[in-house]
Amino acid sequence: MPDFFIAHRSKIVIALKIIIAIDVFAIVLNYLHGYLQIDLIIPAPGKRLNNPIAIWMICLLLLGVFDETFRQRWTGRLKRWLTLAPPRYYLFASLIAFEIFLEAMHLIFKHSKQHMYWDLNLERGYGTYFSTFQLFLLTVVLIIIYLEEKKKITNIGERAEWYIAISSFFYLALDEVMGIHDRAGRYFNHWVDHNTFLYHTVHVWLWFYAPFILAAVYFLLKLFLRLTKDYAFARWSLFSGLGLWVFSILLEAIAKKRPLPGHILQSLEEGSEMLGATLLIFGLSLYLKKNYPVQKP
Repeated sequence: MPDFFIAHRSKIVIALKIIIAIDVFAIVLNYLHGYLQIDLIIPAPGKRLNNPIAIWMICLLLLGVFDETFRQRWTGRLKRWLTLAPPRYYLFASLIAFEIFLEAMHLIFKHSKQHMYWDLNLERGYGTYFSTFQLFLLTVVLIIIYLEEKKKITNIGERAEWYIAISSFFYLALDEVMGIHDRAGRYFNHWVDHNTFLYHTVHVWLWFYAPFILAAVYFLLKLFLRLTKDYAFARWSLFSGLGLWVFSILLEAIAKKRPLPGHILQSLEEGSEMLGATLLIFGLSLYLKKNYPVQKP
């Protein structure tokens, strides 16, 4: 860490905590005003939670970088939740149960005025927030394992795999809550020929994202193969989760052609994302449990 940040670490930590407190307050106000339709004495900053949630994730990661006590306390707790029984059973059962609940509500409210909250494909829906939480959790789990593994990393290639894995899933968390790829698609839309078959078949954003997606999948496969060379069950879970994520990207890419009714296609796409993230977290928890077990208190 550069000397400037070391010298001002305490001030940075205080600033981050203040920003997080204000941001969480803004999330609560926006939810009460925009979702529960409650008139507030204090004016709400807006009706959406997306940008405040993105700021919260960024500041929380930075706080973990600068505040060692905070990092050790919360990574320790998360390791216990991921590796010890019964907490790990409650965690993964809750994730699966909430995914089933969101899928059911998506189908039940598809023609209702409440669809904006339950439509899995809308940025301000509960499904988007849940997927964002899962991807952020996945990012933190990768960081926990990297901090345990970094003493054993002997070359820059292995270190790069970790950096790519962590940054890829954190980007996906931000993209999920902010719709970055949709905005990029609208920007790139002016660059392409609208008369081509490809334009009417595949979303424009995928044309530009495809090389980065392929590179990320390649490095993730290398990392997962190396981590699970002696643990077939964890490998199955990680590869299945990654496969579901690739499948969801393909479904979103071809959504223009509507091979299925819209609500069914969205259900498959978002369901694959959510279940894929759960399987990735589960596979990484198996690796943690086997290689870095936590003693029961």
